[in-house]
Amino acid sequence: MKNSAHNSTNLLDCTLRDGGYYNSWDFKPSIVKKYFNAISHSSIQYVELGFRFKSENPILGPFAYTTDTFLKSLDLPNNKILGVMINAKDFIGKGALNSDIKNYFSVKEKSRISFVRIATQLSELRGCKPLAETLQKMGYKVMVNLMQANLKSKDELERAAQDINQWKTVEVLYFADSLGSMHSSDIDACIRTLSKKWKGPIGFHAHNNMHLALSNAIRAIEQGCEFCDSTILGMGRGAGNAQTESLLLEVKHHSYDNSIMQKALRPFDGLKRKYEWGPNSFYHFAAKHKIHPTYVQRLLSEKRYSSEYVVNTLNHLKGIKSSSYNEDNLSKITYFSEAGHQGSWNASDFLINQRVLLIGSGPSVKKYSKKINEFIRLHSPYVITLNFNSNIDKNLINAVIASNIARIMLDLDLYKSLDCNVIMPKSCFSSILKEKIADQHILDYGLSIKQNTFKSSPLGCTSAWQEVTAYSLLFLLQAAPKEIFVAGFDGYSNDDPRYRNLNEIFKLYLNSQKSIKLKSLTPSNHQFLKLHPFES
Repeated sequence: MKNSAHNSTNLLDCTLRDGGYYNSWDFKPSIVKKYFNAISHSSIQYVELGFRFKSENPILGPFAYTTDTFLKSLDLPNNKILGVMINAKDFIGKGALNSDIKNYFSVKEKSRISFVRIATQLSELRGCKPLAETLQKMGYKVMVNLMQANLKSKDELERAAQDINQWKTVEVLYFADSLGSMHSSDIDACIRTLSKKWKGPIGFHAHNNMHLALSNAIRAIEQGCEFCDSTILGMGRGAGNAQTESLLLEVKHHSYDNSIMQKALRPFDGLKRKYEWGPNSFYHFAAKHKIHPTYVQRLLSEKRYSSEYVVNTLNHLKGIKSSSYNEDNLSKITYFSEAGHQGSWNASDFLINQRVLLIGSGPSVKKYSKKINEFIRLHSPYVITLNFNSNIDKNLINAVIASNIARIMLDLDLYKSLDCNVIMPKSCFSSILKEKIADQHILDYGLSIKQNTFKSSPLGCTSAWQEVTAYSLLFLLQAAPKEIFVAGFDGYSNDDPRYRNLNEIFKLYLNSQKSIKLKSLTPSNHQFLKLHPFES
């Protein structure tokens, strides 16, 4: 398997595809132009232009979909083989039909792309066969990318390689170091195992969690991989990838125009300073414990999180299966199970026979702050603000209520300055907060997260949302006030998911036993809030 000359290695640059995990696949045209120019003047043979996601998301840029129509608007290099990646789960999951693939790809003769790479878990492999057959018939070169290959047994990898070989539709079989946890011995083992049953070219995609992406890429090439991925400055999910500009220097018979490459590197260096991809101790820890790097990326992207919080979260993640990213796991770590959601404080009848004013964070609070303060002085309600609200005189606030750990971490110092109650599920956060917040003002009302649930009990509640509005209304079901006014629940545009979520929360509250009408002092587009202007 040795290939010391490296002269048969095809380098594939996937900057616009893998790098998009940081900027939502929205690259400025000026950066794309310099990138294509640098790639055109290099020995890179293959360019993966982006994903072709199936479901549309308005916040994602054009390289998330890389449609044929979009590609016609680009000045693409004519001297490279161009392609896109698809996620197998998009086309073989629940509700997907194999024929769907034809709705997202025209025949090769009508497209600028020549290859399609299918990213798949081994558990999805059976569903990939008809995808590969269809794409091949449409004229495309088909590649299959086996994710988390080093976490699979030798027998599993051999069976996968044998199956794919028998399809007769796949031209390149890739294996990916998805968790960035592979060493050179793992590279050797994967190549040996796949080569027993797979008779075509093998490719490798490295991640840099342990600072090994470049050396692992070189090792894979030395061991006979005919395809190897890289990205400009290593831009890619989590800790990033092997750097294109470095791999071109290290692999024989490959080259680039340094002056042109430097012009492309400058704007990417600006992106690197902004998004801070690359290896660090957190990614290294995650790789050692088989934790998917997206967990680290998400935690680090929230600038409000302290290093201690990130460490505690990763320590929890290593105790559960975290090799695949699941957004719910972050909630489960914080809010635990339903059985463990109970707080130490009983909210039953806490506000019985009282009038309550619940204040949200909408712009109307600032706009009507004088009238809100006047209403408070005139009617003496028990005032609860959702998180800390600087637009309300803090001497008029009776309690702050908070449920989202990210926001709580951000506001910790503010809580210390308040001389009022803070209602929060402190028991859920005990391992994170520790002694960072004094107990004397904390009313520990519990919270657990469970899908399709909206339930209140004396010591805590269970909700489908971390959203503080849901937590507040569940708390009020127990506290039993006689009247509830709200302010600052302005709402969002009707096509905003947050609008639908909050309407669902209000609906569930009003359908609950013991609920009472919510009277809004400020304008709101939420259909379940009854406008009750200040003049009343």
